[in-house]
Amino acid sequence: MDQGSQRSDKIFIANFSSSPANVTFKDVTDGLKVSVSPNPIPAGSTATLTYTISSSRQKWGKNWYYATPMIGGKVQGSTPISFWAFTKEDFSDMTQEERNKGAQPVFDSSNYTFNVVKAGTKIDAVFNFTNRGKSDLHVYKVDADWDATTADPVKDVKPGQKGTVTVHLDTKGMPKGEALVIVTLTTNSPLRPIVNLFLTGAIE
Repeated sequence: MDQGSQRSDKIFIANFSSSPANVTFKDVTDGLKVSVSPNPIPAGSTATLTYTISSSRQKWGKNWYYATPMIGGKVQGSTPISFWAFTKEDFSDMTQEERNKGAQPVFDSSNYTFNVVKAGTKIDAVFNFTNRGKSDLHVYKVDADWDATTADPVKDVKPGQKGTVTVHLDTKGMPKGEALVIVTLTTNSPLRPIVNLFLTGAIE
């Protein structure tokens, strides 16, 4: 979703009890709204849970949103319900000329291969790039699809200058065999608002 926008969806839920169920929520993440209709849910009937996520310039890339459901004022279960959204910059109001004047990261390579390693090996991957655009490049956030992955803060890079993205991967707990970790950068580049980098290898 773009900054300045909202995204909503619906889930059907059922009340299998013999009494109406009044549903409320606590510990709701900022930017998330959750409602149930009809509420209370009649006994033996279904209802619609509607959730809406609103973008925020304090949250970029992939973020999780949580809410803890309560029925009759009591928490149900030990795990809150969760939703996620990926938020990027909104460039829709830019002219083509303005887009062409934006930052443009060009990587020497988008793939880092660590060959065969034992599970638990820590990998440091460096991706080099050049900002070939006409404005400073800013990386809002770096996400990865393997939890044990972190990245050093990426410094802003001026036009024509070089920069690096350094990623640290802990392979502990990764399954044996071929491995692929996708690292996603959310940037201020109108031409490349999302950049995917890849760590590949094998775990023995």
